[in-house]
Amino acid sequence: MKLTNLFNLLVYFAVISLILVFLFYFFKWIVVKKLNIHLSNQLINKATRYIVFFIGILLVNSFIINDGTLILENPQLFNFLSKMINILSLTVLYLLISTFIDIIYHIYQQFKVSKKVPIKAVLQAIKVALVIVFGFGMIAIIMNKDPFIVMGSVSTIAAFISFIFKEILLGFFAGIQLTFNRTVELGDYIEIPALKSKGTISEIGLTTVTIQNIDESISTLPAYSLISNPLINYRHIYDAGHRHLTHKFYIKMDFVKDSNNLSLFVDQVRQHIATKSKIIQEKPIMIQFGDSEVGGLPLFLYCYVDIIDLQEFTAFKTNLICEIVELAQKQGLLNQSVI
Repeated sequence: MKLTNLFNLLVYFAVISLILVFLFYFFKWIVVKKLNIHLSNQLINKATRYIVFFIGILLVNSFIINDGTLILENPQLFNFLSKMINILSLTVLYLLISTFIDIIYHIYQQFKVSKKVPIKAVLQAIKVALVIVFGFGMIAIIMNKDPFIVMGSVSTIAAFISFIFKEILLGFFAGIQLTFNRTVELGDYIEIPALKSKGTISEIGLTTVTIQNIDESISTLPAYSLISNPLINYRHIYDAGHRHLTHKFYIKMDFVKDSNNLSLFVDQVRQHIATKSKIIQEKPIMIQFGDSEVGGLPLFLYCYVDIIDLQEFTAFKTNLICEIVELAQKQGLLNQSVI
């Protein structure tokens, strides 16, 4: 290689390196200073390191391509080095893209929308897709084949792998479906009766969902279990701003014949409910009798309470039931064994 060509090549890559470094730190300045978003030094160092590695690989590759002596004297060595450099280029490029995906996730987590719309599963899916694409690219380089031909030749192997990793693939697509359909979100309190599991969602991954239980223990469930099983999500309680209170009392059958006592008791319950500021009077309030049962005549109470917190709601419901029971006991109406 001539000295002039070598000098021009070095200048060319020096200019490219400076431009890339400038763009990277300009991006960092915009994110940190203007948008007030903090990036960890680890991510910044990883991104910088991979950029430098990638530039270095391109520089070495240009030296080899422009070295006509190596091509003429040892073509086999030239082909081997070209393959190794191309494979190394793809590897570093994947690591660089993966790092920028991590940076995007880190930035996104600092916005409030990240609590409602997690994108971790989507970004993990993108990483998996990149691994597949770059993997086919490396195989194509080794085999000296077109990547699309390689993809066609391994279709049978892919079908076999999909059968072996069926559970992982189910979780993969279920994780994406949960994210895009917003079936569940971070912070949702859910219950899956079939799995006897309930708690607050703390993380939605690509193939698993992490739930923090009431006793502070952690449950990790396959993502597809939230799709394949009936799920109760209490998020809309928080969106609505109130909870639905229901309870069933049993009236002694001995007093059912006396309609005056029953009417008086129902009126007393209505008056008592009207004094409760936490009960939403504009919402339907129903006090009705059901069909006779072994325990007595059931009396149902339905109303809406202006309380979201579960612990506070439970305490309010308990106090209200105790007060209604006290009213009924004064008349001897309730079957105390099945209150």
